[in-house]
Amino acid sequence: MQSRPTFEQVRDAAMAHVRARGWDEENTGRGLAISISLEASELLEYFQWQEENVGDTEDLASELADIIIYAIQFADKYGIDILPEVLKKLEKQPRNIQWRYLRSRIKKSVIACGARRSCHMRRIRRCEQAQTPRAHPHW
Repeated sequence: MQSRPTFEQVRDAAMAHVRARGWDEENTGRGLAISISLEASELLEYFQWQEENVGDTEDLASELADIIIYAIQFADKYGIDILPEVLKKLEKQPRNIQWRYLRSRIKKSVIACGARRSCHMRRIRRCEQAQTPRAHPHW
């Protein structure tokens, strides 16, 4: 029974495939970014007119594989180590969501208390600079 491949094995196989055909020299960053978008659009076509997909899992997996292969090429071209970048993004994500929630709360409090918007916006900027929410009587 064959073991599950690691990300590094998949990345190396994809890049060997690309290099064997000389595509690594031909493809530009712009072209790869466009290709990622086009392949993502092809995946989206399976859901275009309904909530459930119109293809089978094999079709979806094939489209997803195309996206990942182009993403691997893009990362290779720009020297991006994908896995640490994914982890950094996931680490940063909760903070982004927290600030969006805080902004929406401030907008609602401005309406409710009738205070000047500029007062609240200055507080947002100070909070963002400090990266910690500050207490406010209306929150």
